[in-house]
Amino acid sequence: MKTPLLALLGCLALVGAAFGQTVPLGGLDGADRAKIGSLVSEATAPLAHTNGAYPLMSVGSANYASNVVAGTYPVFILELGDNWTDFELKASTNAFTEIQYFYVSSLTNATCDDPDPRVYFTDSGNDPRAWRKQTAHQSILSQLTDTNSIVRQVVVYPSLLTVKAGATNSSSAWMTATNSHLIWSYVRFDGVDYEKDPSGRQIWTPIVPVQWGQQRTTLSP
Repeated sequence: MKTPLLALLGCLALVGAAFGQTVPLGGLDGADRAKIGSLVSEATAPLAHTNGAYPLMSVGSANYASNVVAGTYPVFILELGDNWTDFELKASTNAFTEIQYFYVSSLTNATCDDPDPRVYFTDSGNDPRAWRKQTAHQSILSQLTDTNSIVRQVVVYPSLLTVKAGATNSSSAWMTATNSHLIWSYVRFDGVDYEKDPSGRQIWTPIVPVQWGQQRTTLSP
């Protein structure tokens, strides 16, 4: 068989594999079938992580389950924008009957707190491309260039520690990708008040980690 035709059939097989479909390969001899099978196996093999973080993939993909549970730290991207510069992020394992995780970006919270979060943001008033690390428990608003600066999104890496009633505890037992009871929500804050509906009630948004990483991002000096 000519090489171009073999390559075309190989591409069709790869596309079929990606969508869970079988592409008929009738008429091919054993050697050609083996070559196409090798291409499919290589393209659909589990993805290796890079710099401690696994690539994003759909929940239904074959590689999702094995890769996502290997990560240690949840990674969130919170939408802010407009006049919203700060946030509260909470987690619970029993539908918020009890709060397991609580981080307020603008202050230290006595009820439940993360002593070592990593929050990264961009500042339209400075180099708008550069990530800046928030000084924990000090409002992002106070760390912006001026009042015209916009923070479109923040990237949040919780630590594996929580402080409750003055005691520091590890959260690694419940803060895992395999914990089916773990849920997260956040609310936006503008330095004066929380985001609210017309009746004055806070608006909290459900959110899930975009990925689980083996390490947390550290900015180079």
